[in-house]
Amino acid sequence: MEDWLRRNEHGIKMLAAAAAAAFTLIQYFGHLKEVRVEKTLGFYERFSTEPIFAARTGVLKKWESLEPKLAQLPAPATQEEAVALRKQWQAILVAAIKGDADFVAHTDIMFDFFDALQVCIENDICDKKTAQELMQGAATIFVGNNCPYVAHARFDQKIANYGVKAATFAGQPCQVDIYR
Repeated sequence: MEDWLRRNEHGIKMLAAAAAAAFTLIQYFGHLKEVRVEKTLGFYERFSTEPIFAARTGVLKKWESLEPKLAQLPAPATQEEAVALRKQWQAILVAAIKGDADFVAHTDIMFDFFDALQVCIENDICDKKTAQELMQGAATIFVGNNCPYVAHARFDQKIANYGVKAATFAGQPCQVDIYR
């Protein structure tokens, strides 16, 4: 046995070094994953505290006040009527937003937050899966409700990429061309 160990000493050392290197890499990538999750949890903490929480609450209250106006719109019978109703809804929404400086500020804060979260994910600083589990549902509702405002920002205010990253995170791109 001792003779066999001496003859294979170099191979055994190489095998041990390879195992140690593999273990080190596994530990390193595990640590990177932990750091990404921590960064994501930092976003989630911000999502649940001021000023983001106040912005979320303000946007939700405004949407609740707009629901009766949305309910008054008739159901479209044709594609043309659907387009006309979307434009009518956009006009109602944009008028409501323009008339409420807090709603504009809250909406911008929320879009900035979700844009920043998506940038964090794209740069591999935040963990995509954790972010989606914690915040994608809220982002999907927020972006879906605010597509008319995104169209207003892009077309009327000439902010070309407004809400793009937030829509990417939400997994729900705004079809802003329907509001032209």
